[in-house]
Amino acid sequence: MVVMDDADLEIAVAACPNGAFFSTGQRCTASSRLIVQSGIHDVFVERLTAAMTTLRVGPALHADSQIGPVVSAAQSQRNLDYVALAGQEGCEVIAGQRIDGPAEGYFQRPALFVNARCA
Repeated sequence: MVVMDDADLEIAVAACPNGAFFSTGQRCTASSRLIVQSGIHDVFVERLTAAMTTLRVGPALHADSQIGPVVSAAQSQRNLDYVALAGQEGCEVIAGQRIDGPAEGYFQRPALFVNARCA
């Protein structure tokens, strides 16, 4: 997703978590990258971070869950390894930690990597 300086921030902040985390982000069309112009970058990150903290992680069949469990232990570990790698490579990592869910499964907060660089 690309967010331009003249974007309606309310709409952009609402669209980005849905694009990235709907279906726990485990679909081929998930938005894995956000490119945000510098004029709104900081306020966008602040608002997106706030929106991410309100997402309810829980069992997929619970009506109030917005993000279900990761599909397997192996995928959960892979996700956590990528979160760690992002930090090692210089990203500011916002959230992304494993959490204990209200049921058996592999639950993880959504993650945001700020200031990632392309190789």
